[in-house]
Amino acid sequence: MFRFIHAADLHLDAPFKGLSGYEGAPVERMQNSTRQAFENLVQLALDEQVDFVVIAGDLFDGRWTNIQTGLWTANQFRRLESRNIPVFLIRGNHDALSEVPRRISWPANVREFSVEHPETMQLEQLAVALHGQGFTSREVREDVAAKYPEPVAGMFNIGLLHTSLSGDSRHDTYAPTSEKVLVDKGYDYWALGHIHLRGEIRETPRIAYSGCTQGRHIHEQGAKGCLLVEVDGPRLTSTFKPLDLLRWQRLAVELGECEHLDEVYDTVSDRLREARDDAEGRFLAVRIELEGMTPCHHEFMRTGGAELVLNELRNRSNQLGDVWIEQVKFDTLPPVDVEKLKQADDLLGELLRDFEQLQGTESESELASLAEALAPLMSKTGAELREAELDLQDPDNIQRWLTQAEALLLTQLAQDEQSGA
Repeated sequence: MFRFIHAADLHLDAPFKGLSGYEGAPVERMQNSTRQAFENLVQLALDEQVDFVVIAGDLFDGRWTNIQTGLWTANQFRRLESRNIPVFLIRGNHDALSEVPRRISWPANVREFSVEHPETMQLEQLAVALHGQGFTSREVREDVAAKYPEPVAGMFNIGLLHTSLSGDSRHDTYAPTSEKVLVDKGYDYWALGHIHLRGEIRETPRIAYSGCTQGRHIHEQGAKGCLLVEVDGPRLTSTFKPLDLLRWQRLAVELGECEHLDEVYDTVSDRLREARDDAEGRFLAVRIELEGMTPCHHEFMRTGGAELVLNELRNRSNQLGDVWIEQVKFDTLPPVDVEKLKQADDLLGELLRDFEQLQGTESESELASLAEALAPLMSKTGAELREAELDLQDPDNIQRWLTQAEALLLTQLAQDEQSGA
């Protein structure tokens, strides 16, 4: 029986860009979070008395801004060396040899796989063979896994690979391969990196992503950490162990029952308190998404209304402690009977039915036609749109704008009704 830690995508000293533009952002806490997560990983290895640690790429986020990054990391590895815990690692796209040249030597317990060709390393006392290859440059487009060595007979075989498999829209495609290639290789466990979302691709043989150790933005929500793997004869179990210092979360808040802003603030505060309590003592960075039909929609849409709400919600979150609101998104509507309006045989009904059809379409041709209709705007205001990073050919952008256009239309209708127009 033996145990090991499977980790990946630590991105040590990664810059948290643009934080200074957010009011009250915990900049220092965020900047230190990747190091703290690595310290937590080392402490876990010591506490659990694991037999070894594998790191499946992207230990670093890129070229070091100063040598202290390497010196600090080496000291962490020495903590493991003092307890005779070896570390096996490969380089990924962010810490490829071309991005992070070898500028210091690692302690003797750290064994880094070649970037030139696949190789095998063995722990004979445990009957474990590890196979891997790192990235020599940032962009590796070939299937390196297909060239990995044959499994060592009589040993538990582990493959380390930094890959997007056959592709993932959330990440660039590097070292692409398929589940079949990995299965056919005959290994017992594949320790994958690159995809920051934890997930098990296959149970037998076990093919798994450990995910990143620390979320760095709102698209990396939830608990982040590593996998603690135990092998006892034919039985293999893996347990997720959180390592993160700071946790990101989207919080959708339904406001259908809220008629006044104070009710909005109280409702959001209650949800924030619940989310904070569920974060297991971690600092919580939250994006609030206000939804539903509410009379407060008019308050949100008036000049300066959204900023007023954001500031008060941040004030309330400060009272809770260990909670920071990254931003607030307003996806509300005024309290009108939309379904009744859609059935009307008039221009408004026709427009709302068109919105519904376009928003619900999965047809690329329909979205492409709409994008083509919007194309003349690029020639007139292309520079402004590019500066704002708005892509008129992006289906997600078009869908979002359609939703916003419908909300504006209904808001104006409700205001006209209130004014007696």
